[in-house]
Amino acid sequence: MARSWYPDSVPRALLVVLAVAVGASVLFGGLTSETVFGSYNPAWDGSTELRDIATNTDGDVRIVGESGGYNVSTPSETVSFVLSPDSEYSEAEAASIERFVRQGGTLVVAEDVGPHSDELLADIGADARFDGARLRDERFYGASPAMPVATNPANGSYATGVNALALNHGTAVAPRNATILVNTSSYAYLDVNGNGALDDSETLREYPVVTREPLGEGSVVAVGDPSVFINAMIDRRDNRQFARNLVTAHHVRLFDVSHLSALPPLVAARFVLKESTVVQLTVGLGLVVAVSYASVFGRLRRRVGGDESAADRDPLVDGASVADWVSARRPEWDRQRVRRVSEEISRQKQNERKDD
Repeated sequence: MARSWYPDSVPRALLVVLAVAVGASVLFGGLTSETVFGSYNPAWDGSTELRDIATNTDGDVRIVGESGGYNVSTPSETVSFVLSPDSEYSEAEAASIERFVRQGGTLVVAEDVGPHSDELLADIGADARFDGARLRDERFYGASPAMPVATNPANGSYATGVNALALNHGTAVAPRNATILVNTSSYAYLDVNGNGALDDSETLREYPVVTREPLGEGSVVAVGDPSVFINAMIDRRDNRQFARNLVTAHHVRLFDVSHLSALPPLVAARFVLKESTVVQLTVGLGLVVAVSYASVFGRLRRRVGGDESAADRDPLVDGASVADWVSARRPEWDRQRVRRVSEEISRQKQNERKDD
């Protein structure tokens, strides 16, 4: 009768499925994060959709984990996205970004209430600033007046095909010498005191939410709401078209994650390995030691365990197996003779193993 496949194959298949599931979970956890506006956050408040737009469009996509990532060969063909950084850029980092822009690069900075984007704009010599107060519009809005719809885009390549942008608790951009690309409706106001209502001191008018200004050979685009680019908002109104305009105008797209609070473990490890020579040498040495140890251990195990496995497989070493073997070949022998022959064969085999 054929041997049933169930006892061996089912547990083995379940083990394989479990191993694949655990491996996939570890890999997913190592490559994703819950950082708001993060390029590795696939949830509603992440920006993986923006990265997908760049990835699915002809060109090069790069993740910037440190200021050296701005040392690109073709700044004039490159755009970088900075979405609401969680910490301040150092002088050296800001200098690297300024050099990138002045050599022809485009920097997109999107912010609502955080202070670090204004600091970055000031450090690189840009004029635009983020107001910080929440924009509201009681007439043109999405789910609530706190989610105004900017209905007045101006002319310009980045506003092509954009009739309205959907905002989500965004703020206005003070353009100064920058050119306004998108305005709110004339029914918008800045809720300075945060009470969710229009007060006498607050003014209904159009407010800039996207500006662009030249800086050297490049330009800086300020967006008064990073939520324009998050996964939950990218398909509202013309947000996707606006993002696509920014992406397709450049062949190289950078996503600056250097100042996000929590990077995925595998991504963070890659940046640490890339930036530190000491870590590179340590990891390299560790791999050499591990491979050497595994090789030596494997040889020892084969030498020690190989004989044992051979003994397990050799029917002429085990006494009972020898007796069965002899009886099968000499069924006419009585039991005493079989036992004597079996003991002699087993003894000879054990001596041969000791000699080996």
